[in-house]
Amino acid sequence: MFTRRIPNKILPDFKKCIVGAGHTPVISVCVYGNRNYDEALRELLLLSEENGCIPVAAAAMISQHAFSDTLAKGRPDIQDFKKLNSFSKNIAQLLKDNSTAVAIDYDRATPLSPYYTPLKADLTPARFLKATPLTDLQKCSHCGLCVKKCPMNSISKEDVSKVTSVCIKCQACIKICPAHAKYFVDEAFLSHVEMLENTYTERKEPTFIITN
Repeated sequence: MFTRRIPNKILPDFKKCIVGAGHTPVISVCVYGNRNYDEALRELLLLSEENGCIPVAAAAMISQHAFSDTLAKGRPDIQDFKKLNSFSKNIAQLLKDNSTAVAIDYDRATPLSPYYTPLKADLTPARFLKATPLTDLQKCSHCGLCVKKCPMNSISKEDVSKVTSVCIKCQACIKICPAHAKYFVDEAFLSHVEMLENTYTERKEPTFIITN
């Protein structure tokens, strides 16, 4: 999670999708790119309970950072999956042994902290909300994969070089492009990526929470 919390652009979708019947057990999982999951998992837990679910377990997993080709590259790896497999077996046994779901213990009282302020390589604030990917039309084959892959449906079908709505900088379009025609040039965004790659090199391990 690159915003410290659930990204506000997709929060409404989470609220619509995560709905229980007041006693529905749920396992909350967030994924982050080796920086920190901050408040994202707690926010997801709070949202689940507010919407009629009982969080019986939770996890924070590490995956390659959306902004970087090198940060947490190859994650989740075999070690991660072994831990996740053990966690899953414990959850299955827990649900088998208990007819009534019991919620995990976590901080429900403290207000959620503000969204994360990205930093440049010099540790000053990085402002890149309006940054969007550019397209090298000499390389582009107009295959339309970037249009289909964009989670925000923000790339024009008629002109794939145009971003018509919100860009969350997930770089899905860049990674899916077979011609490598998509790229970013925004200096603040690229400086933020540099900061991440220089600062968060130490391997982070998954976090698992389960009802005792």
